[in-house]
Amino acid sequence: MKKIIILKKRIVCLFTAICMLLPCICFTGCTNENHDKETKIIDMAGDEIILPEKIERVVSTSVPCTDMLVAFGQADKLVGTYYRVLNNPWFKVFYPQADNITPFDSYEPEAEALISLGTDIIFVPSQERAVSLREKGICAITIRYYNPDEMVRAANLLAEIFGGEAKTKSTQWVNDFNNAIKIMSDKLKDVDDKDKPVAYEILADKGKGPFRTYYGDNQAWLSYAGGILATRNYADATSSAMPTEESILAENPDIIFIGGVYATKEYTDLLKNDMWSEITAVKKGNIHIEPIGSVAWNSCATAYPLLVYYCFSCMYPERVDFNLKDMTHEFYKKYYDIDLTDKELDLMFASKAPDGTEMWDK
Repeated sequence: MKKIIILKKRIVCLFTAICMLLPCICFTGCTNENHDKETKIIDMAGDEIILPEKIERVVSTSVPCTDMLVAFGQADKLVGTYYRVLNNPWFKVFYPQADNITPFDSYEPEAEALISLGTDIIFVPSQERAVSLREKGICAITIRYYNPDEMVRAANLLAEIFGGEAKTKSTQWVNDFNNAIKIMSDKLKDVDDKDKPVAYEILADKGKGPFRTYYGDNQAWLSYAGGILATRNYADATSSAMPTEESILAENPDIIFIGGVYATKEYTDLLKNDMWSEITAVKKGNIHIEPIGSVAWNSCATAYPLLVYYCFSCMYPERVDFNLKDMTHEFYKKYYDIDLTDKELDLMFASKAPDGTEMWDK
């Protein structure tokens, strides 16, 4: 893997000086030498962007965006991404040329690093950062994946930017996403809210214990699959009424999901945690480790429809009339063109690395 680019200082790009010599441009966006063929898009911050005539070198600092680019057939354009994507050993299984991608240790790489890579466009989650990069001559596009609506918008945006295979697969994926939600709704139409389990997810991306989770729309998959969110009273992670560990425990979750590279470690640690020992989910052993793929399934990325099916299968096993592993095999074959073996699928569902070792021990 290439050495991580450590971003220590800002520079005044040569592009700034060059742009001062160009005619005034009356829109927010990226320049294009051939204005007769310019393609405009509106990014997820509402900014109008003019795309480069050719898009051959792409940087994505969003983990789910990187995953979706691979799934939509654009992996060969990736020249840079956030380092955690590349630290997942499954990513190389899905994209064997992963070593050719430069890892960044920041969600906001500096212009000099992007220029050195010959970046045509970069996807960033922050409008402020995108504007700053565009002022330095970098075609920066805001793309976000913080909830299901944004995932669909992001898929459609990638289809618009890249066309071709990306457009075809984006359409397929949005259909798969909508179908998963509809199918779950049909299966749950006779289940009263009072009969639904209280569900809690431990976010195990950093190994910081059971009191680390998403809030609000970030966990919509739990609701789609028929769970009552233990965090339902907290709209988002910046809410002024933040939960305490005691308030989550007071919800007494019936079922716990654990997702992320530290999932197996968090599972073991949870069973030893006296503070959580009296929770119904722990007492009944109703704890489930979420699968992992090119990224963790709970990362609001391409595997999101599979996560909905998985969650439903854990909460309502008596209502399951599908084979999730078969579905997963077909899903990854359709989007990533990979024919996973039974052993690989078993390891993914156990949240283990391709060689059978622990994900967190990498």
